[in-house]
Amino acid sequence: MVQKFEVPYSWKSGICGSCECVLEEGEVELLENEYLTEKEEAKGHILACMSIAKTKKIKLNFDLT
Repeated sequence: MVQKFEVPYSWKSGICGSCECVLEEGEVELLENEYLTEKEEAKGHILACMSIAKTKKIKLNFDLT
């Protein structure tokens, strides 16, 4: 299922971390990262605004609590 979401204007540079999420399924290429630590990346955290899907299906989890 394809879902289209309106992305806030500020989500275009990868420095604020507002779009931080966990990649639960699939593969993405993270273009820029001025926010995440190496530990967070190792745990599967990505920045949605700076990621390009490399697989047909991806699953993101924005609930980081």
